Amino acid sequence: MTQPSALHGIPPGVTIGVDVGGTNVRAARIGPDGVVTGLRKVRTDSLPSVVDLVESLVRGLLDDDVVGVGVGIPGRLDRDGRTVVSAGYVNLAGIALGEMLCARIGRPVALEYDANLRLVRLRDAINQVTQIYYESTNYYRITRVVDPFGREATFG
Repeated sequence: MTQPSALHGIPPGVTIGVDVGGTNVRAARIGPDGVVTGLRKVRTDSLPSVVDLVESLVRGLLDDDVVGVGVGIPGRLDRDGRTVVSAGYVNLAGIALGEMLCARIGRPVALEYDANLRLVRLRDAINQVTQIYYESTNYYRITRVVDPFGREATFG
């Protein structure tokens, strides 16, 4: 399997993915092969600052192998993808979360509106991969699924 290309300035390698939600914040390490390890979950209201909470989770997973951090935010970002414009249940509006985290942890940080994030690959218990493809103009519509044996289902 080839490594994916850089995403939002984060080079391929070991990364940390963070999902900021209204009830919980989850974080995990993702290897270059897509294997997820070290999953951690804490209540969103466990610290007064969501920024401090995300930093704490990331630091618990951080080591010299980590090349960057991706954070899914429950709200819209500005055009540059650096500052949260609105964030629903989690009040992050006006916070330059990516820049703050980057300064604190010393790694590139990419923010993305969580509704744009989606599952693209499933790995089963014996390490076989199923690929999921989406319509380019509709992030929610699956157009094709390819199983580990190359069998394909398409959806019109």
